[in-house]
Amino acid sequence: MYLYTCRFCGDDMFTDAHKVKLIDDCYYEVEGKHTSMNNDIDPSLLGANASAEGEDADDQAESSSISGVDVCLYNKLQEFPMDKKGLTGWFKGYLKKIIEFKTTEEVEGKRWSESDVADWKVRVTNFYKLVAGKIGKGDVTVFVGESFDTKASYAFLEWRETDQGEVPIVMFIKDGLKEQKQ
Repeated sequence: MYLYTCRFCGDDMFTDAHKVKLIDDCYYEVEGKHTSMNNDIDPSLLGANASAEGEDADDQAESSSISGVDVCLYNKLQEFPMDKKGLTGWFKGYLKKIIEFKTTEEVEGKRWSESDVADWKVRVTNFYKLVAGKIGKGDVTVFVGESFDTKASYAFLEWRETDQGEVPIVMFIKDGLKEQKQ
């Protein structure tokens, strides 16, 4: 299994346990599922002895659960309100950060050349236009990693209609991530 983490802050973003597609060698689309997670604590795991608890043994803590897209829940991604103007500001800074990293560090045995940067800018700008158009309409929800580092990788959630019904697709810019074999 592969874990994809933010190259700049180390937050877990997603794993390949989900259906993952690389689009235009620029961004990943990760297919998620709507799910609920139970946050209850099993008293037997704490070593509690219910018979020794007396009358209050039947008084259980209220059940709690959260629901959402599994990719976001399992990786502790936090919803982050953002409009098109905020996206544009983040995007410019994030691209600069990626370009600086890829032109100064060897990644997979290679540093980016000026032509690599120019080619990537065209592809990532197309991704930006896709997301910005949908964020303006409220069709995309933005998430940040667990550390809430707003200058690091973001995830973009979009619900798409398929022959299986509405499916959540979470998108991530590829070059801001590090792939780690688990």
